[in-house]
Amino acid sequence: MANLRHLFEKPESRPRLIQQHRALFEAIMEGRAEDARNAAHEHLVFVEDSLLELERAETRAQRALRRAQAMPDRS
Repeated sequence: MANLRHLFEKPESRPRLIQQHRALFEAIMEGRAEDARNAAHEHLVFVEDSLLELERAETRAQRALRRAQAMPDRS
C-alpha cells in the first residue's frame, strides 16, 4: 500500500493512473473484454515499472547517504 501511495503522490503519475483505471472500468462496464485485458496489462506494466524506478531511486539515495556518512568531516 505504501508503494501505491507513493505512486499517487507523484504529480506525473496520478493523472495517468486515474486514466488507466477509468479506461479499464469503462471497458469492463461496456463488455469490451479485449480492451479491458489490454488496459489491465498497460496498467500493470506501468505500475511495475514505476515501482522499480522508486526502488532504484531509494537505493541511489541510500548509497549517497552512506557515501556522505563515510566521508571525513572537512570543517
